[in-house]
This record gives sequence, structure tokens and C-alpha cells, in this order.
Amino acid sequence: MEKKITTIPVLALGKSATRVAQNLNAQLGEQLDLYTMTEPLDDVPQILFPHEQPYRFLIYNRAEVATDVVKKFGTAAKIGGRVLGLEIAACHEVVRSSWQMGTDVLIRSDSEDVCQKVAAPLLRMALPQKDFLEIDIADVFSLFHGTDCARVSMAASTGERASVTAIAEAMRHLGWPPSSLRGILLRITGSEDHITMTETEKLMDVITDKIAEDGNMMWGASIDSALGDTVQVTVIATRGWRQESKDACDWLSQLVEVTF
Repeated sequence: MEKKITTIPVLALGKSATRVAQNLNAQLGEQLDLYTMTEPLDDVPQILFPHEQPYRFLIYNRAEVATDVVKKFGTAAKIGGRVLGLEIAACHEVVRSSWQMGTDVLIRSDSEDVCQKVAAPLLRMALPQKDFLEIDIADVFSLFHGTDCARVSMAASTGERASVTAIAEAMRHLGWPPSSLRGILLRITGSEDHITMTETEKLMDVITDKIAEDGNMMWGASIDSALGDTVQVTVIATRGWRQESKDACDWLSQLVEVTF
């Protein structure tokens, strides 16, 4: 019989990531197995996580942790499972890809606050689901595995067509043309009265038609009556596969820029 997953392993490297992980643990009702390391960050434990935990989360702030250190921990954390990395990095920093950091998936945010807002729903997906439209964490890994770093966008709206407006704003804030997107994870949160499923499904079809021909989109919704008449939307998107020669050239250029 498969062991039921009741906790999620989270490795936080550095003080900034530790704060985020502790806040997330409190928010999720102490359901995280926290592995926090502040200093020194040179020695990687031989076994980081129990092998029965198939999905692991790695959080770090680029300003605190060197690239080679992150890669060592990310690679070690992948033993026996798959790792989703959450990188806190300033907007001007060169984008790095998941394979560069030793993770299966790498999602970039520009602050502790955004990292926490993005990580919370992803961590919930790794637990038994309660939302009426579920997205499984395995699907998230499938959607983004092998891609370059993902970009995050958030938006909120009120009013009669709040869900449609918030989705449109979140997509616009990504800063990438829809035709370049190959992977999209979209999550809507609001009260039952303000998530208009018919309109939302129509907009999803429109977005699907506009993204790259080989692109995939996954979306889900959750009910939170505390939001009142506000609808919140989080979009995580990526636009390149690592096996493409053009993307490989881009990454090589970034690698040269970082190294030299």
C-alpha cells in the first residue's frame, strides 16, 4: 500500500529562505518538514530527505547563497525524488535555468513576499486536495519539467467580471507574448459567488488558442469566502524547452555572462 503523504519536505538555504519557510509552515498548519540551513552552507548532508517523500521544495535567496552551493544542495535533494526550486532574485539578475541549479523545476520571484504567495498554493498541491478544481503537484512537475526558469505574475480584481479581468491582467503582467508561452499554470481564488466558471472557461480556451502550438496550460480554482468580492489570480509561465538549440545558446550566453 502506498504511504499517504501528510507532510512536505522543504529545504531552506539562508536566513531569508528560512523566514519564508517558517511563515509558510505556520500558514499551512505545521504540515512542512523543515530543513533549514543558515551557515555554514558548504557541507551537504549525504541524505537530505526520506526516500518515501517523492516531491521536495528548495527555497533560497540569490543574494545570500552562491550558485555552486545551491546546485550541490539541489542535486543532493533530488536523490530519490523530484525537486521544485523557488529562487528569490532581483529583477535585474540574469535568469538561470533549472538544470543550472540542480533542480527539476525552478520558479523565480523577486521578493520574500512573492515567494511565499507563490509557494503556498504549490505546497498545498502536494497535500491531499480539498479544492473543487484540483491541480496535482505531479502535473505541475510534468508541465514545467525540462524548461527554462518560470516567471510569476499576480493580479486581483473586483466587480461583476472580476475573474476575467484578473486573469487578463495577470497574463499581461507576465511581460511575454502569449505565442511564446509553452507552459502555463493558472490558479484562481475567490468566493463561490465571484468565480464565474462559464466566463473563465471561455477565457481559458482563448488563452490556449494564443499560446505556442506545442504549449500546455493547466488551471484550477479554489474557494475562499474571506476574499469577499475580490478574485485573485496567480500565473506561473515558461516559454522555452532546454533541448531547443536556440534556448541552449541563450543559456550558454547567460552562463558566460555569469562566469566571466
